[in-house]
Amino acid sequence: MKLLFRVLALMVAATWTVNLQAQNAPSTAAPKTPKAGVPATPKTAEAAAEAPPETVVITLSGICPAKPAKPASPAKPAECKIAVTRAQFDKVYAAVTAGPQPRPMDKRLLATRYAQLLYAATLAENENLASSPEVQERLRLARLQVLQQELMRELQEKSQPSPAELEQYYKANSKRFLELKVDRIWVPLRTKDNSKPDEAALKELAENLRQQAVSGADPKTLQAEAYEKAGLQNPPDPKLVLRQERVPPAEQVILQLKPGEVSEVVKEPAGFYIFKLEEQRTIPLNEAMPEIQRTLGPDKLKQATDELARKATPDLNTQYFGAAPAPAATPVTPRPLTPGTPPVSPAGAAPVAAPKPPGPVAPPVMAPSPQPPSK
Repeated sequence: MKLLFRVLALMVAATWTVNLQAQNAPSTAAPKTPKAGVPATPKTAEAAAEAPPETVVITLSGICPAKPAKPASPAKPAECKIAVTRAQFDKVYAAVTAGPQPRPMDKRLLATRYAQLLYAATLAENENLASSPEVQERLRLARLQVLQQELMRELQEKSQPSPAELEQYYKANSKRFLELKVDRIWVPLRTKDNSKPDEAALKELAENLRQQAVSGADPKTLQAEAYEKAGLQNPPDPKLVLRQERVPPAEQVILQLKPGEVSEVVKEPAGFYIFKLEEQRTIPLNEAMPEIQRTLGPDKLKQATDELARKATPDLNTQYFGAAPAPAATPVTPRPLTPGTPPVSPAGAAPVAAPKPPGPVAPPVMAPSPQPPSK
């Protein structure tokens, strides 16, 4: 129901010229006075959740659900209002927040948006706007869009790798999950006033810092000393967490170290570096699973959407549409009939990006290991 969610959001963003009388009209009833000694307390979420399904939770006054068959008596005009029960609103909430990873939404905000949408749609029906052929066609296209979104949601759910696939990938890519905890001491080849640094003096400083690191000195203290000697401030944190496959080519010396060992001074364009390997470990499968899912899931989904694109390629009447144009250097994916849903690419076109599931999606639970700061 991503379409419904978009419409609800647009309804709030739009400038309304019609205000709900029930919300704006001053109340004529006398305010209730709490009993002496008993403070007035708002209803809690627990109390609201206990309301029976038939309880009216949203009321729109001053509007009739449909035009009356006979005009109301002038002496006694009929009271028009629309009531939404808890059961009805719960269905709306479930549809809007549905997804592979549902995320709660503010119910009061959603209720306000839904009431505004319901009010406007009822006015349109009372004005017989739904009978327009153009409106009927747009409603038909909107239905197709919702069905397409549901198909994409199903494809995404089916594309989740199985436990056996996760384990197989983990074993076949064991080096990818080797994690290195490294202390990196950097003696930068720059000065506070941007004058030409004394490279020989800085190399001597780096050698001295390395000897201290071998003797067990604190890397953070050594990094601060390197910056102080260069006249710089805010030294970086020397502690890094790297993956074996992501170690830069110029720093491959790290892979030759054993835990506790310190490298020789490494000269790079940005300065001199000393590395100390503190610890290395293989990330266990249970920690690696979210990362593997993010790798395998999109691949399987792409295969499914590519197959869908192949099967959905139509035969077009050339007498009506004309001959197919010559393939462009960069194939252009046609725009969707209604906004919000990626279309299916034609045969030979660039594959459509995996669609996001309707509703909010929570971020991955496991982020990649931090990368070394730029030099």
